[in-house]
Amino acid sequence: MPFSELPVPERLITTTGRIGFLAVKDALIDAVRTTRKYGLGWLFISQTLASLPKAIVAQMRIMFFGFGLAYGKEFAAMKEIVGSEGNSLRLYQSFRDPHSAFDAKTKQYNFMSIGPVSPLSFSGTPLFFTAFNNPAEFLTVNKLAKPVQKNIQGNP
Repeated sequence: MPFSELPVPERLITTTGRIGFLAVKDALIDAVRTTRKYGLGWLFISQTLASLPKAIVAQMRIMFFGFGLAYGKEFAAMKEIVGSEGNSLRLYQSFRDPHSAFDAKTKQYNFMSIGPVSPLSFSGTPLFFTAFNNPAEFLTVNKLAKPVQKNIQGNP
């Protein structure tokens, strides 16, 4: 079924018959507020913090920030969310662009997270981590797969 034929609640349809942006935004805000009390979580992914309505951001408990929000109004929005003036934001600003690496092995994907992500989150201090950039390495380190045996020449 094409997207244009999917049913849309009547309250989201404007007088022109098209889905209105503000109506969709209001419906999302209402849905986030309503479903949170039932333990249902939402996942919002955005390249900018400014594109997420503040009413939705206020309902989020866990947030992950990757590279790219270190300057301008995006940094100001993140500063407002994190509520920190100190070393946490300076450390975030030191994240390197993953695409500035010379090869795939040296790429680093750094993240700052806030919310109840770890047992140490009770202090309200952001948690910093570097994600794996190789699925095989992740599986091996976490003992989810057998390490690849290499022969004398170093080939698998």
